[in-house]
Amino acid sequence: MDRFCKTCLGLIVLLLFVIAVRPTVIPQSVNAQSKKPSDKSSSQPDGTSIRVWRYSYTCAGGTADETVMTPAMDELNVDAIKGWEVVSAIPIAGSRRDNAAMGTVNICFILRSPR
Repeated sequence: MDRFCKTCLGLIVLLLFVIAVRPTVIPQSVNAQSKKPSDKSSSQPDGTSIRVWRYSYTCAGGTADETVMTPAMDELNVDAIKGWEVVSAIPIAGSRRDNAAMGTVNICFILRSPR
């Protein structure tokens, strides 16, 4: 190696060392606020309440074409009228005997509603 490469490599090592050691040599201050809990059993501020959710699920099977998804969307619309909202949609992949995925065979929708 020539002198230039050794110098560049030395600078890189030095800078990496400074980056690695800096948090221990110069600690950073953290601003955190804490609130002393009141004598009440609830830690919520006055005038607020804790929201409690019910969870459920529904699944749409088969491929994502109109004959499968239209009834599934109709079911989700009925659930929405009842007060349920979709939190997440999870594709479920099918498998073969050789454990290779064959694509999505179901879509499961996670729903929630306030109690």
